[in-house]
Amino acid sequence: MRSTILGAALLVVSMGPEASACSCKEPSPGEVIFIGTVTAVAPRTDADGHVENVVQFRVDDITRGVEGTEAAVVTPGEGSDCGVEFVPERQYEVHAWTSGGELRTNQCSCTGEIGSLPACGGGDGGCSTAPRSTHTRFDVAGALLFCLAVFCVRRSKAARTA
Repeated sequence: MRSTILGAALLVVSMGPEASACSCKEPSPGEVIFIGTVTAVAPRTDADGHVENVVQFRVDDITRGVEGTEAAVVTPGEGSDCGVEFVPERQYEVHAWTSGGELRTNQCSCTGEIGSLPACGGGDGGCSTAPRSTHTRFDVAGALLFCLAVFCVRRSKAARTA
């Protein structure tokens, strides 16, 4: 019995989490749209302790909502939080919204590198204000391990009373 529980625990640890837990209904266009080249990416921690990236852009073309030749956009620092992974010197079409006086974007917007943009819907189909996370394999494996432990304990008690 102990070897079964130990084997199940090792299975849980070896599985590791999924690559990304971000899930969006459908990408949504932003209130601010521009094409820009990333000039810098700087991590920071918000008031709640979450890591986010402040991405500096050279604005190459403006569709709406941004003025000037430079823009800063904030995105969550982790892909599991729906953060966009921006790479310096690459060009992106950025769809953002204003929150707390800053431009923000995430994977649920229509933001993407030029040449690999996501299909973009309309309305409020994205998760721009509240990303929905999916369960990781740890969650599922943990639940299975719990069920196995309960089964083993009940079986052990039944064997002692018989």
